Formats: sequence, C-alpha cells, structure tokens
Amino acid sequence: MERTDSSRVNGNGALVESAGGASSMVLRKGATPGSSNGSQTEQAFLLELSDALRNVPEANEIKGLSTRALGERLHLSNVGYAELEEDEDMANIGGEYSDGRLPMFKGRHRVSDFGEGFGPILRAGGEIFSEDIPADPRGPDGGTAATREFQIRAAAALPLIKQGRLVACLYATHCEPRAWREPERQLMRQVAERTWEAVERARAEQAVAADLRDTQLLRDLGARLVSETEIQAFYEEVNTAARILADADASTVQVYDPQTKQLVMLATHGFPPDSTVRFHRVDAASSTSCGVALQTGARTFLDFDDPSLDDPKGDLRWHVEAGYRSAQSTPLIARSGKPIGMLSTHWHERHRPSERQLRFLDLLARQAADLLERKQADAALRESEEKCRTVLTTMDDGLLIARILFDEHGKAVDYLYLEVNPAFYRQCGLPRDIVGKTMREILPDTPIPWLPIYEKVAKTREPVRFEYDMDIEQLKGYYDVNIVPLGEPEEHRIAVLFKNITDRRRNEIALAQSRDEAERARAEAEAAGRAKDHFLAVLSHELRTPLTPVLMAAEMVMEEKNLSAFTRDSMEMIRRNVVLESRLVDDLLDVTRIARGKMEIHREPMDLHDAIRHAVEICRPDIEARKHRLGVLLYAPSHRLQGDFARLQQVVWNLLKNACKFTPAGGAIVLRTRNEGDSIVLEVEDSGIGVEPEALERIFDPFTQASTDIMRRYGGLGLGLAISKATVDAHGGAIQVESEGADQGTSFRVSLPLHPTLS
Repeated sequence: MERTDSSRVNGNGALVESAGGASSMVLRKGATPGSSNGSQTEQAFLLELSDALRNVPEANEIKGLSTRALGERLHLSNVGYAELEEDEDMANIGGEYSDGRLPMFKGRHRVSDFGEGFGPILRAGGEIFSEDIPADPRGPDGGTAATREFQIRAAAALPLIKQGRLVACLYATHCEPRAWREPERQLMRQVAERTWEAVERARAEQAVAADLRDTQLLRDLGARLVSETEIQAFYEEVNTAARILADADASTVQVYDPQTKQLVMLATHGFPPDSTVRFHRVDAASSTSCGVALQTGARTFLDFDDPSLDDPKGDLRWHVEAGYRSAQSTPLIARSGKPIGMLSTHWHERHRPSERQLRFLDLLARQAADLLERKQADAALRESEEKCRTVLTTMDDGLLIARILFDEHGKAVDYLYLEVNPAFYRQCGLPRDIVGKTMREILPDTPIPWLPIYEKVAKTREPVRFEYDMDIEQLKGYYDVNIVPLGEPEEHRIAVLFKNITDRRRNEIALAQSRDEAERARAEAEAAGRAKDHFLAVLSHELRTPLTPVLMAAEMVMEEKNLSAFTRDSMEMIRRNVVLESRLVDDLLDVTRIARGKMEIHREPMDLHDAIRHAVEICRPDIEARKHRLGVLLYAPSHRLQGDFARLQQVVWNLLKNACKFTPAGGAIVLRTRNEGDSIVLEVEDSGIGVEPEALERIFDPFTQASTDIMRRYGGLGLGLAISKATVDAHGGAIQVESEGADQGTSFRVSLPLHPTLS
C-alpha cells in the first residue's frame, strides 16, 4: 500500500494521536520488557492500544496504528500487518510502519519469496523468529533475493489462524541481527490478536454500514428506475450503481443483441474515448471478461496482465495500456433464462470484490435484468402500438370494433360502435359521430341483414370473410368484409375490416365482358387463321401437282441429243421457272408451318462450312450470269454444330440469293465466317441497293419487301428472310441486318451456337 499511518509521538517517545485524530494514548519509555516494571508498562501499553484501536473506524488505519505503536515500542526497523489470500501464500500488506532504515514492502508479496520453509511453518500455526536471516537454516544461504532486496537481517512473523486457515500475519524486520526475547514475543502475540480483533470488528461495522448504504442505494435506484422513461438514463443509473457497489474505477453496461449474438455497449464510465468504438460490439470470441462471461454464462473474473491468457486481438493489452489490471463481468439474465445484458466493473490494481460486494452486485444485476426486460417489453409494446396506430390511421380499409348486443333470449338485436378508423368514413356513407352509438340509433328504421353474420362470429369465435352487396341507401355498394372475434368470449366484441369494392366490381364485370368479347374475337381470328393455313396448304398442294409433270417433261425433252439450240434454251427456261415456282410453293408451306408452330427441325452433327459451300454452288450460276464478284472467306476455326443441314443451307441460300437479286451486275458479294465466344458468325455483305431505315424493322416479316416498287422490279413474295429468321431462332441463334440506306449495300449477320463436343 502506498499509504502510511499518520500517528504522532510526543517528546518522551509516547504515541499521542492516531490517524485522523480518532484517539490518543500515552506509552511511557524506560521500562525493559520482562522486568516487573516492564510488565506493568506492557500491560498499560496494551490497554491503551486497545482503547485507541476501539475508536478507529477504518481497518487500514487500525493496522497502521498497531504497527507503528509496536515498532516504536520495540525499536524495530519495520513492522507490518499482512492478510493472506485464499492460497495462503499471497500476502496483501494493508498497514506498515518503518523508521526509515529499511524500505517498505507495500502491496502484494508471496511468503515463499522470503524462504520456501516459512510458508508451511506459518500455515501450521508456527511462529518464525529469525535472529540472522542469512544464517537461518530455514532459508537459503545468504537469504533469498527478496530478503536481500529489502536488506533484512532479522525477522519475526506471527500467524493468525482462524477456523483452520492462515488469514493474517504480523511481521517485524530489522536492519541488523537481533535477538527476540520472550517478553517481546509475547507482546507481539498480544498486538497481533488485538489488531486482528479490531480489524474484524471495524470490518463488521463497516459491512453493516455498507449493507445499509448499499441497500438504500438499491432501494432508491429501484424507485427511480421504475419511473424512468428515458432508456439511456436507465443504463447510466445502473452503470453508476455498479461502480459504487464494487468500489470500482470504471464500469460498463451492455445489452445482448440476439440477432448478432453480440453485446452492445450502452453506458460506460472511466474509459478513454476510443473504448466506445473498439468495444462497441463484443462477441463470445473476445478475450475480455464480458466476452468470456457471454461464452460461459457465468460471472467472470479476469486479470488483464495475466501472461497465461490468450490475447489474439490485443484486447487484454489494450486494458493494461489504458491503466486497468482487473475486471469482473456479471451476466444480466432474464427470468426466462436468456441473456439480456452484461454488467462489468474494472479496477486500476489487481482486485477481487468481497463476498458482500458480489452479493450486492447480484442484487443489482437481478434488479437491472428485471427492469431492463420490462422496459424492453414496454418499448416493444409501444413500438407495436405505434405501428398498429400508424397502420390503422393510414390504411385504406375501413375498420370498426363493435360489441354485439343480445336480448334476454340470447339473440343478437343490435351492435354498439366502440371504435372506428379514419378510412371507415371514406368507405361508407355513415355520419362521423357514430362511436358510442348503436346501429339502430344511427339508422332506426333500417333492417340489419348482416347482423346474423356478426352474431355467429361473436358466438363461435371463428373469423368469416365474405362479399356483400348492400342495397341500403346510406351504405349502398359492394363490400369485401372480414370479421374476427376480439377479447374474451363474454365481451361479445368483434373487429370488422371492410372495403367498398363497388368500382372494382364494376370493372370486373366490364373486364369479364371484354374478356368474353376478346375470347370470341380470338376464336374468330384463330378460325380465320386456320382457314388461311388450310387455304395455303391446299393452294400449295394444287400448285405443286401440275408442276411435277411439267418439270419431268422438260427434263425428258432436254435429254434428246438432236434438239436445236432454241428448243434446248426454251426447255431450260421452262425447267428453271418450274423450279422457281416449286421453291415459292415450298416457301408458302414453310410459312404456313411457322405460323402454326409446326416447323420441324432435325438436329444432327453437321459442318456449317459444308452447308455454305453447297449453297454457294447452287447460287453460282446466277452469280456468274450477273458477273458478281464473290468472296467466300471461311475463317472460323470452329464450325461444327448440332443443326438441321438442309434448313441451315436454305438460310445461306436465301441470304446469298437475296444479295444476288438486289446487287446490280458486276457488284460485289462477300460471305465470311468467324468465331465469337461459343458461337460461329456468318456474314453476307453486298454492294447492292441497300435498305431504307424505316424498312429495317419489318424486313423479316412474311410477305414484306422494302417497297411495292422493289417487289414489282425484282419479284418474289418476301418469304425467304422470314423463313431464315424462324430457322435461325429455332437453332437458338440470332439474325440481324444492317444498311446505311439506299445504294449503300446490305449486311446480314447470323450467329449460331457451336456444339461443345463437336467444335
């Protein structure tokens, strides 16, 4: 302990005033202990010491007064009173006297540091009187490091054994070798016992006074907390009380967040400002006392400078650097057994609260937990009520709470309006002063056909939902009604949630009529579509039937070797136009299948480059006839896919034929491929007449060409691009067209997915 006793002695060497002026005593010098006169003087000394100690209220002052009186009486260098901790080795020095010739011990020391043999002797109730420490056989030769540090040559230690345990020790040390005579030993024994008795008496009195003080503190705190409406003030009050009860240097209050399973700091005192940031949230993985207590669910004591503790986040080191050595954390447990918070206290020195302090901390924790749980419940209730109030005042549905009124036979005859929300009046036409009135008072001559439904809900306690067409003048309209029971059965209360859905009902009727009309129109359109598809199918069949013999006859005639050039050219023209007509018929059939969703795709592993080559060969005569410059650049390294060879060849043929048709003689046509990601891209570019911007959006529509003039000039039905798009879409690909306008050429781009195992 840093503190030393402030007692004074007079000119004759007698102690005249104890610390704080609590008592005075006179001890005369001159008598030798052990002589007749000396014995009388010793008795007088002890009596005066007892009188002086009786008037000292504080335990440490008692220790200081006793050690000073004994040290001056026996002319000793140092006298102290130490209390032993539970291990009966660690000693806390609470009162010490020194004449200045030896350094003071102060604080906590282990008895074993002064000699391994001393501890067992004292714990067994034996006394130690060492006349020359370096030569004492109970210690190492030359003494221990501790005895050398404190320059001790002679020492005496008298144990105080209470209920079989070493609880305290009166010791004396001297700077020179010294013989301890029996009268001195007896005097020391008497001083030790009287000091212990006085200390225990003072502590008992202090405990009673502290109990009264702390009980009153908790009583006053409880009264304040019950009426405290500000939750933060509540936390601050609890935090202050914990610090007072534990005589602590700092304290914190935390609440438990069940969502994150963390403790959240709500009140703190005595810590640096950065602590609220560093320890704002603490989980069970923290090495702090509150983290350990959260993990174990029990009160935890911790010494931050204990080298045996793990400190992965540096939290213990932070406390030591902030000046704190010890802490305790007490969980706040709800009556349900769930954690709701934590109460922690901290000390600058190593410290353990007394049993009395822990008892009062438990009382505070119980009180705080109950009140905190209640305040959290109140806050949740207020929040819930506020939400309900907000919902009720802002909701569009009307709400009424009513009590059903019965006659003496138990039959419902009326109902009383208890409460309504603002939307109630917007949803119906009743006046605004209906609360506290019955329905028959509001509409006295009006029947209440819905009352039996209200009665059923009130009696059966089962909710009901229905729609009701109200034909009463004041309430006329169509309502969606939901009724639920409220309160206890004998209260006969119900809540009616309703909405005027007259407009919605009218819209539903109109919508149903429109739906019926649309269904009829759709059926008519589908019938017309089917008729058109049937017509096209029949027309295609009828057109194909006469073409087949014409084509066969032309080909047979051309096989004759003696045909004139004119006849052969005529037959070739017939054959070519029949083939063209046949393809137009095929296109019509394809468009019909596409329109009916019956286009067939036969997928198989194929090489797109082969399909392109075949299409080029088919179109080559037309290209050469118009002297087009054709470039075929098959650059794509991966060109195998899963597709319909004939259909994809048709796509290439359509695009190439399109380019040939709309590119003037001598123009250029380029066909190229490349890979993009997992796809193969085919581009067909020409230097032809191009496409106007307004025609680009509908160029893939069936029977569509850029203009009727183009249709007249170049012929065709405008089906090839529509069929191509349907084919590419069916393969999971995409087709696009670009043109900068008239006479600027056209570029078609087809993208098809590659087969992952074939490419």
